[in-house]
Amino acid sequence: MATAYFEVPKNWFAIESKVTTEVAKITEALLYKYKKVFFYDTCSFRGHSNLLKKDVDYIISYIKQESGAVVITRCVLMELASKSGELNHQYVDLIHRMVDIHGVEVFVMYEEDLFTILNDCFSSTKEINTYLMWAVRMLGVPTSTIEATFLEKEHLKKRLKEGKGLSSNNLFSDFFASVRNNKVESDNLGEELLAICLHILSHIPGECDYKYNIITEDKKARATISNLFMKTKAQYKGSEIIIFSTSRLVKTIIEAGRISDIDSITRILGMGRERDIKIYGTLPNEFETTEHTFNSRELAILLVAPGGIDIRF
Repeated sequence: MATAYFEVPKNWFAIESKVTTEVAKITEALLYKYKKVFFYDTCSFRGHSNLLKKDVDYIISYIKQESGAVVITRCVLMELASKSGELNHQYVDLIHRMVDIHGVEVFVMYEEDLFTILNDCFSSTKEINTYLMWAVRMLGVPTSTIEATFLEKEHLKKRLKEGKGLSSNNLFSDFFASVRNNKVESDNLGEELLAICLHILSHIPGECDYKYNIITEDKKARATISNLFMKTKAQYKGSEIIIFSTSRLVKTIIEAGRISDIDSITRILGMGRERDIKIYGTLPNEFETTEHTFNSRELAILLVAPGGIDIRF
């Protein structure tokens, strides 16, 4: 039986009063209010929801202390509710903990809200649509749900793949709603739409490097996002982003002097349990980034040791 996806979870009421969805408030937050914005991928949100409260608090506190906010895109929310059409209690609890205990603002954003956000920065519909066109073109995943959508919606293909009629209307709503409607199980759509959103946001004029970031455990998602940014020619590059795996995020929190407990670090790295973890990093005396596999406790000890390991992902 095919997995059913719901843009609005059946138990939306459980988080409705805790999250912010108004486009005007999202625009203010992403452009002006917050120093950093962290987009959660599905896999990381699931993993962090499994952590003990005292362990996940290290992550939430870091976001708060960095003057950060959390964004969950509508496609990621669909994936989180894909089993039963409802968000399970761990996901609900994590959102409540972010908001009620730590005062971290959580936004649930339709991807097409980006048009309104960019409308604050650019003067013409054509200019805004052009950023979507280039992000979609350079994403270049030939077997994706996005490409399947173009096969059935020729008008979107003509505009976003061929660049025709970009000045006529807002293409964001039609594009994002269409691909979400075509979502199928295991299609990586959440990661692909996150890549497009981050690429567009990185081109907002005057934004600092590393304001917009993603938290993901998915190596394929990292490759998709990295490739999209690397394909952009140097003269057209926007601001830099950070792709955080939980391992890289923990390393950052350690370096900021906000966590040192080996047991907590071990549980966070293992998403609640001790397990083997693959990372891309550099050990002392290594000159190139290499894939390494460590037990989560071994990695915790390395992360705390001065000069123990540098993690890229």
